[in-house]
Amino acid sequence: MAVKTAEGKYIVFEESWTEYIRGMECPGGYTLHISKEHRDRYVKAFIARLPKEVPDEFSAPDDNLKPTLIDDALYVKLVASGDGLWGPVEF
Repeated sequence: MAVKTAEGKYIVFEESWTEYIRGMECPGGYTLHISKEHRDRYVKAFIARLPKEVPDEFSAPDDNLKPTLIDDALYVKLVASGDGLWGPVEF
């Protein structure tokens, strides 16, 4: 369970990702997670879905987890997601 601030925001965790496209790197977005444990499960499941051969295009976490604030509506979506949301696509 995330901590709610006096201002009514929830403290959750944001993980940045890098997208690799045929050897080039670019920002790949971010995911939100209720805890480090949720982030770890999300990344493990994401990696398990990758093909055995390295594809021409793929995303990987930067291992740069940082706290961030979200509102009630997004927190409800995050909890319902299980282990995380890919932002802002899934918001």
